[in-house]
Amino acid sequence: MRLRGVVAVLLILLSISGVYAFDLDRYDRYSEPKISETETPNMAGVAVLVHESPYRGESIRVTAVPIIFWEKDRLFVRATYAGVIVAQTDELELNLHLAPRLMGYDASETGYLNGMQDRGWSKGWSLDAGTELIWEIPKLDGASLSVSFASDILDESDGQEARISFSKLFDFEPFYFKPAVSVEWQSEEMVDYYYGVRSSEATAARPAYFPDDAINCSVKFDFYMGLSKDWLLVSRLNFNFLNDEISDSPIVDEEYTVTGLLGITRMF
Repeated sequence: MRLRGVVAVLLILLSISGVYAFDLDRYDRYSEPKISETETPNMAGVAVLVHESPYRGESIRVTAVPIIFWEKDRLFVRATYAGVIVAQTDELELNLHLAPRLMGYDASETGYLNGMQDRGWSKGWSLDAGTELIWEIPKLDGASLSVSFASDILDESDGQEARISFSKLFDFEPFYFKPAVSVEWQSEEMVDYYYGVRSSEATAARPAYFPDDAINCSVKFDFYMGLSKDWLLVSRLNFNFLNDEISDSPIVDEEYTVTGLLGITRMF
């Protein structure tokens, strides 16, 4: 497994960035950025995303991605999705949103997948429409529970996904730590599209495979470090544990994948 490579790259980058940050800012506690336990400030920046692919023969993907958190009235952009808040109280939020689904593979990138049709990622990316209910737990400061449902609207997989997540923000100014755990259900159509092998794609070394729906679990760790009043170093390490319906696929050679992110943002 390529886990060590992902973690090593992130740790090296984080260490270098941390040393540079403290040399640059000489650490003044009165210039620390403030992150609310219930609201994310508006911010924009860029990050390096390191993603371990579950597919057989594929290497680690390294991509530059934007980081945008913005909210005005009822409209919002939150990193990987954007939408509108349709109902809100002090503790609850119900939103409707759109989100790109960047899953799948380019079959030309690895010999083992030759003869397969491309799935998502570079050529067949899809777009999900969904809804999400977020509960800010009043008796547990900085904790939230969210339930979401999304469906493919571009006829790539015609699949659906439901997710329940719990997260908790810990404030150690100028450091912030936010672990989260999630359980997600993916429909049979989605799992079959991204991890199945059609009869027309089968070979002696790659038998046909028609998986059912799957339930995956993930653990995520977000870390923020204030560089100044307006600048913030952000990082994420995510472990996604794959259901047997996925890991048993002949085109998959991982039981879990690791995704890491390291970036810098400016709050406004």
